[in-house]
Amino acid sequence: LFLTGFLFSACGVSRQLQQSAQTTVLSDSSLRAAHVGISIYEPATGKWWYNHQGDKYFVPASNTKIVTSYAAMKYLGDSLVAGRFAVNEEGRLLVFPSGDPTFLHPEFRYQPLFQKMKGFKNILLATDGWRDQRWGSGWSWNDYDAAYMAERSVLPVYGNVATFSLVGNVLQAIPFSVPVRGAQVIGYDPFTRQVKDKAFSVERGLDDDTFFLQQAKTPFTRASIPLRTDIGLVSALLEDTLQAEVVPSSVAPGYEYSPKTTVIYSQPTDSLLKPLMHRSDNFFAEQ
Repeated sequence: LFLTGFLFSACGVSRQLQQSAQTTVLSDSSLRAAHVGISIYEPATGKWWYNHQGDKYFVPASNTKIVTSYAAMKYLGDSLVAGRFAVNEEGRLLVFPSGDPTFLHPEFRYQPLFQKMKGFKNILLATDGWRDQRWGSGWSWNDYDAAYMAERSVLPVYGNVATFSLVGNVLQAIPFSVPVRGAQVIGYDPFTRQVKDKAFSVERGLDDDTFFLQQAKTPFTRASIPLRTDIGLVSALLEDTLQAEVVPSSVAPGYEYSPKTTVIYSQPTDSLLKPLMHRSDNFFAEQ
């Protein structure tokens, strides 16, 4: 009797799922032309509760972040590694970045690596360990200037995005020292960042670190555009902020690594994974 009741219960659940999927998803007018698959599997019994086109091929999209999140929880530990550091005999700070996406990110006030840098006037960024590319494989990069397409880098800053806003007649930027041009277009003053004509847009070239102001038909309000993640730009931004000499290892041949380095941690791992999953953050997932 128990077995019979269980089988009837299982069949009932499967029917309910089928009816729900048909009513809620498959009959939805916005999805009728879409390629839809639904698979609900119970590992404990090895049974499929419901399977609709589960054997079809689909283009992986943000659902791959589920696997990314799982891998991060398994391998990154409780806290993110901001990097490693050492101090050489000359008193120069050697920083070995780890690609931590929270470095100088406006959503994370706790910045131990940046605080460590503040105590030195000479800093070398040892970036030789970076073996990846700024763009991930499989992305469509024709929208490279969209905020959700931030590039990957060995030492991200500000989420690898520059944010522009207009306050009165002053164009404000975070980070402030990103290069901006366009004075000949709208009477832009590069020193005070004042604009005479508020009808403009902010744009960036594909392989350029410089942002340009272009005339537009509508007034500018706010824009977030990915930074070109060149380590030279990052070094310049840090120099401006820290008031220190910051040199990447690519332009400092002959320096020696210290055999003794200290790991420095930044955020709890779950504080990064929560926004990654909540808003499907591409930049966090890629880093």
